[in-house]
Amino acid sequence: MFRRWLLARFYTLYRLDRWLRLRLGPAGVLVAGLFSIALVFGIDTRRTLAYQLASLGLALLLPAIISTLFPCPRLSLRRSVPRYATVGVPMAYTVRVNNESGREQHGLRLVEALQAKPPSYQRFRTERLKDRKQRSNPFDRLVGYPRWSVLMRWARGATVKEVGIPPIPPHGDTEVKMHLLPERRGMIHLGDLHVARPDPLGLVRAISTHQKPVNLLVLPRCYPLQGIELPGTRSRPHNGLLPAPLRGDSGEFMMVRDYRPGDPLRWIHWRSWARTGRPVVKEFEDLGGCRHALFLDVGDGASAESFEAAVSVAASFVVTGFVELVCIGSTVYRMPRGGGRGFSALVMEALACVQPQTDGKGRRVPEECLAEAGGWICVFPAWDEQHRQQIKNIAETGAGVLALPIADSATLGSELLGPGIRVVPLAGADIAHSLRDLAGAGL
Repeated sequence: MFRRWLLARFYTLYRLDRWLRLRLGPAGVLVAGLFSIALVFGIDTRRTLAYQLASLGLALLLPAIISTLFPCPRLSLRRSVPRYATVGVPMAYTVRVNNESGREQHGLRLVEALQAKPPSYQRFRTERLKDRKQRSNPFDRLVGYPRWSVLMRWARGATVKEVGIPPIPPHGDTEVKMHLLPERRGMIHLGDLHVARPDPLGLVRAISTHQKPVNLLVLPRCYPLQGIELPGTRSRPHNGLLPAPLRGDSGEFMMVRDYRPGDPLRWIHWRSWARTGRPVVKEFEDLGGCRHALFLDVGDGASAESFEAAVSVAASFVVTGFVELVCIGSTVYRMPRGGGRGFSALVMEALACVQPQTDGKGRRVPEECLAEAGGWICVFPAWDEQHRQQIKNIAETGAGVLALPIADSATLGSELLGPGIRVVPLAGADIAHSLRDLAGAGL
């Protein structure tokens, strides 16, 4: 009961801290701190002269506070935010500031406010147990506010530095560039925009708030993948059609293209040739090539760090266009016929928001998808006997399997799982180097 009450007080203390950081400038923080300390030690004016320092601090802060009572300039703001950002990659966006008053405005500051919900009591307790294993300091174990503030920073999801606004002429406008650094994937909520007007000494700032909420989707971090030989054999024929060794031998009609030397005459689209005046041939869907699929285990048996690493590895294969079928746990995404325009963006949005599942279905490849691909890339945030059996079941269908568990070599052991199966452990601290070692390595 006491812990729950203390957790509610944490949020009040957090809001007070954010309010003071917004209202006080760097010099104001120093003066206010000295004033508070001098006020405590200067209560008895007959034994110490600290009250004189407190009086000096009050003489500086009081006029500054009075200056903030005057109305702020009339401004209008408009954000221009990209659709996506990527974890760990700095992003810049612009804010258009319009001066609606008849006076030149200068010396203003623009502050971005990120919205975040406080962590639940269960999340706070889970994080406390993890910190205890990591030997957190005694104050953190006893009180917990440092750990709670870390969770709040994670909930905000990014950091945005405040910037100065260039002088704006009367009824003019200017453009301010803001710099945002995403720290986690998922949705980030850009809340209110604050315009700060400091007093002449820069101690206290008057604030005008502009409500401009915007949501920004942060995609997972991706690793470079060049020259990786994917697993698999030729896919099975679909709809009773025979597999074809060349593109265009079978399948549904997709589009027309210009004639290339060596194309059979039966491929020529005579009507298009007559209309355009140049030879044009038909192109059909390729049903004979190897179709690659990706499976991401989204079970809740791994640590948060391993799960985030697994999501990043899966996103690396999706963004390069290597796969046509993606299974994120029990959710299946299939590339539409005729091309994958928008397919990668759809899957990346799903990966940006995916969370561990507790129902157990997120650890198994859907049965209806096993026969749809000739090569599977399986990304596991952990490694256990269930994962071993999973890739054996896939290999029994005749498909090749490349298993990428987030684990070290000692955890995997040296057992052989069968032909057509390759298991490559990815150490959490050096995943990029391990993926580079896959270049040119087949099964």
